[in-house]
Amino acid sequence: MRKEELLKKLKAKKHGRYYSCICPECGKREAYFFADEFKKAAKNPKNGILIHCNRESNCGKQTRITLSDAENLNEIEEETLDFRETLHMSQKGADKIKRLVSYQSKWGWESYSLPKWRGISVSTLKKAGVCFYDPDNTGKGFRRWIQTWQKEFDSCLNRDMYEKNIIIPINDYDGNILRLLLRTTHTEKNSDAGFRKEVNVPLTIGSSELWNRQSLLKEENYVFITEGVPDALSIQEVMPEACVTAITGVAKYSHYLREIESHPEITKKTVVICFDNDKAGLKYRKKFQEEMQKKGIKYRNLNLCGYKDCNDFLLKDKTRFLQELKKTLKKEKKLKTGKKKTVRPSKLYFSRCAARA
Repeated sequence: MRKEELLKKLKAKKHGRYYSCICPECGKREAYFFADEFKKAAKNPKNGILIHCNRESNCGKQTRITLSDAENLNEIEEETLDFRETLHMSQKGADKIKRLVSYQSKWGWESYSLPKWRGISVSTLKKAGVCFYDPDNTGKGFRRWIQTWQKEFDSCLNRDMYEKNIIIPINDYDGNILRLLLRTTHTEKNSDAGFRKEVNVPLTIGSSELWNRQSLLKEENYVFITEGVPDALSIQEVMPEACVTAITGVAKYSHYLREIESHPEITKKTVVICFDNDKAGLKYRKKFQEEMQKKGIKYRNLNLCGYKDCNDFLLKDKTRFLQELKKTLKKEKKLKTGKKKTVRPSKLYFSRCAARA
């Protein structure tokens, strides 16, 4: 198979250093491969292109496809990342989205009456900077923004962002928006239409996908780390002041490890791993634990008591969910002190000893 045929068959779209594409195994558009795979194939055509599926629990397979046009692959060279080619929007479009989300997260909630989303109250969402925009009550809030300035965005964005009205910003330590996570309150309609439940929209090239990293600078000696933002918001729902962060996919725990490299003081915190209770969650929990051990970081696992994830736990047994969170932190306090209390005899004990003598 030639390069052009491969890109067309997989409906591949370039995003700077990687391509998003359809998984050859499950047929879902949740796979990717790196652009430098073509270089490797040029050196050794037998290597082919290695495609990774992001659907860890349902597929998660890696597929290798060999190419026959190795002589043409040598033309691929290192290139400077172009803003529009990488993010599929202009710099002007990204700046407009940032301003709108900042405004909407602070003032936009007053215009809409949104009931609890997945058991998470509006007050928790507002505090986390989550934005809700759905003026027509159709679930197409974010698409309306794109259509307003169509020339600032590539057409490939419309499909993925079609019905999304929950907008979750990922910020840097100064509060500047780096990327957005798009979700929806119209879950059933999205699944029927074949839309992804979460769309990751980068607004800054090469930005980290760690949500709520500001909490890592808190004085607490622990940090909850979840597999998705809804799970982290679930913890904040019952423990508003908890130190909690989230990765945007269980295989992306390396984003937390990178944060440690730039902020070594974070290594003093005990990591409470709150990954999902499924095949992918268990697989990457083990890998994450191995990385923690290498770096000498204390960790422990949150007991989900048989529930699928933190959000499922919140929805089905909120009281017990809070109890398990507190129980984990109590164990951590014991682990931190590690000192046995010295029991001193009371004065009554000495008086009785004297009387016996």
